[in-house]
Amino acid sequence: MHIEHLNENRIEGFGLEAFACLGNLTSLLLTGNRFQTLDPRVLQNLSSLDYIYFSWFHLCSAALHVRVCDPHGDGISSKLHLLDNQILRGSVWVMASIAVVGNLLVLLGRYFYKSRSNVEHSLYLRHLAASDFLMGIYLTLIACADINFRGEYIKYEEAWRHSGVCAFAGFLSTFSCQSSTLLLTLVTWDRLMSVTRPLKPRDTEKFRIVLRLLLLWGISFGLAAAPLLTNPYFGSHFYGNNGVCLSLHIHDPYAKGWEYSALLFIFVNTLSLVFILFSYVRMLQAIRDSGGGMRSTHSGRENVVATRFAIIVTTDCACWLPIIVVKVAALSGCNISPDLYAWLAVLVLPVNSALNPVLYTLTTAAFKQQLRRYCHTLPSCSLLNNETRSQTQTAYESGLSVSLAHLGGGVGGGGGSGRKRLSHRQMSYL
Repeated sequence: MHIEHLNENRIEGFGLEAFACLGNLTSLLLTGNRFQTLDPRVLQNLSSLDYIYFSWFHLCSAALHVRVCDPHGDGISSKLHLLDNQILRGSVWVMASIAVVGNLLVLLGRYFYKSRSNVEHSLYLRHLAASDFLMGIYLTLIACADINFRGEYIKYEEAWRHSGVCAFAGFLSTFSCQSSTLLLTLVTWDRLMSVTRPLKPRDTEKFRIVLRLLLLWGISFGLAAAPLLTNPYFGSHFYGNNGVCLSLHIHDPYAKGWEYSALLFIFVNTLSLVFILFSYVRMLQAIRDSGGGMRSTHSGRENVVATRFAIIVTTDCACWLPIIVVKVAALSGCNISPDLYAWLAVLVLPVNSALNPVLYTLTTAAFKQQLRRYCHTLPSCSLLNNETRSQTQTAYESGLSVSLAHLGGGVGGGGGSGRKRLSHRQMSYL
């Protein structure tokens, strides 16, 4: 038995004849070195080699004739499958289906039903749905690639990571993440202005709204497309750093372009998360302050609004906070579990894209009202339109209308006509 230990030697590559005189070598340890590619011809003469150890599992593609090659995977992918965990495979399809179907429903619904009271806000939500729809397309591409390479992924691993499809998938993921983050910030700002300054004239000039959206999409597109350009800073395959083509780079935190990755997933997300958290706390405080001496009358309404705001903030935190914390921990030198990385990349990162349609459209009073109107035309829905539910909904909306009208007098001032306009507008936002 002949064992060769070449670990922790900062080796950057091997010549084709590096092991020409070691035909009886049975075990080779190559961990802790700098090389990330290996020509299969370097090892082809090692017919007795039974064990080989690398730092990255994808190097096993150069040692297919070796009986045992370690590591077996990186938490997301393995030598057999692009998505190694069966639960992970099913989760990708579920998240992709929810993101595609949910956001498509929002796009179609808001296209056919155009609100007259909050045109600007509705336009922002349509763009948010389009952004989240791109994440569904990305997840579908990854799920289809997993099926295509099932059982023999290691043979195509390098070709897949360096392919144009993987680069496009990585671009879609980054484009969707950044545009969704910026759009959520814009939607939150729009709601904040509507609640805290309800009587202030709103910016309804179409040119400014379109310019604002074009600027947001342009910034997102530029951030996502930058790694596709030929640039030594990003390397030749920035998005091909892992099998799911993400720029998150947890398992190799200091790969080429790591500052760019940190900028996107730490700096931008942290600023947006802090702003959203502050804004919803400020909105809730404004609504509570508007109650005044009528607090008991509005306590039920405040609880409903508080619950809705808490759900929105919690889902944002559940999506962004784990990624921020893990990314910072990886850059700090902490050892991140490969399994944790897999769930963050495939399940946690796209969760906002799947839930945004529910939070911002499918559970709103306006959507429910349109759904009830549609149900009135269907005989099968007649049972849903009973008197009790109608009275409950009417009582809730009346209470919300009165309380928000009071908010108009407390926050924005003005006469009776202003309060009436305020209640209608704010009900559509909340």
